[in-house]
Amino acid sequence: MTRYIAALAVAAATLAAPGCAGATSAACMSWADYSGEPDLRRDAQAIVIVDQVMDAGLARIGDANADAYDVVIRSVEKGDLEVGETIRVVATADGCGPERYPEGDPFERLEPPLRLYLVPEGDVWRTLTPLDGVEPA
Repeated sequence: MTRYIAALAVAAATLAAPGCAGATSAACMSWADYSGEPDLRRDAQAIVIVDQVMDAGLARIGDANADAYDVVIRSVEKGDLEVGETIRVVATADGCGPERYPEGDPFERLEPPLRLYLVPEGDVWRTLTPLDGVEPA
């Protein structure tokens, strides 16, 4: 009975995680499909504009190694972050697809300034999904 309750709690937590529509298998997530800015704003716990993006190596998010960056906040649109603060942001990767970033790593293909839609993940922030969370500001 205890295992059954624990499994239900894990399933509920997975379904409630921003950007995650639920697990399609034991290790693969089905990502939310954001139709526009109102949906992104709803699910993001922080929205910031950054103008400096520096490579910070890799970070493990779920079952995927993801690209990490240190970014300097130019302005805050949502959340408790501070202008001028440097935070670590992980570009959420798809751990199950043939490519970690189906459209390429957004931090590598877009030029700052960038608007980031973020959720906390341990001691770092991450973009909402592998496809959503970074746009030109």
